[in-house]
Amino acid sequence: MVTKFPEMFERAANAELQFGEVPFAIYKTEKNNRQHSIFLTEHTLIFVLKGHKKLHFPDHVIDVDAKHIILLKRGVHVLSEYVADEQPYECIVIFIKDSFIRRFLHDNVKDKHEPHSPVADFLIVPSDPLLDSFKTQYKCYFDQEVGHLKEIIDVKLQELFLLLTGSPLNKQVLSFLHSALAEHRLSLDYLMRKYLLQQLSIEQLARVSGRSLAKFKRDFQQEFQCTPRQWINQERLAYSSILLHNTSDSVAEIAYAAGFDNVSHFIKLFKRQFGFTPNSARTESVMI
Repeated sequence: MVTKFPEMFERAANAELQFGEVPFAIYKTEKNNRQHSIFLTEHTLIFVLKGHKKLHFPDHVIDVDAKHIILLKRGVHVLSEYVADEQPYECIVIFIKDSFIRRFLHDNVKDKHEPHSPVADFLIVPSDPLLDSFKTQYKCYFDQEVGHLKEIIDVKLQELFLLLTGSPLNKQVLSFLHSALAEHRLSLDYLMRKYLLQQLSIEQLARVSGRSLAKFKRDFQQEFQCTPRQWINQERLAYSSILLHNTSDSVAEIAYAAGFDNVSHFIKLFKRQFGFTPNSARTESVMI
């Protein structure tokens, strides 16, 4: 299951700073080690306070603790929280909108260059005494009522990014911010193949592409001459066919591996596409 942040989270284990319907920041605590997939609908900054945060990638795992700060672009990420000696994992998660990044770059950055090469979906920044002091003070806002909180939090976010862009990694931070704004320029083909096997809705795919739902559908139709759902089903079915002929996994396991969350629906689509069921394709060695 992919948890959607910031719209969904386990409220019993968190405190939040919320303006309107969507949280601006949350304070998370976890007593158990766990790994989970999350879909970030906003760019996100994470302060680890206690324990370790692990970012999982196909070929490596990055371990981050309280000595570091994580910046993540919106999208699907596999994360795990790790604690030792039964101490709770704690972190502060701050959600950052495109509008803030755009305004910050306009008001505070003289060099308007954008990165010439692709920037990773994450950036790890070492903490320092000033950033440590910032997160200690920021945590206090979760514990008490404060007047003019929205205005204060806006100023604090500005302060945070001034500290980050004033750090030794200022060029990397600026490149990350520029590339986060430039997501909508990514080709739809790249985007769709990146998230093909994730159980994301068309609305979520539009969001991560930086487009409105209507524009996403228009751009998709123009590039692929079909709807996003038709393309996703075709590509997932083609992948499932490869798994059927090259693994001994069950039909159910293949359905889930190919991104389908309902086995019966997968079998129905498969038969409609190829004229026979997945089991028939395997037992009769039918080449698709």
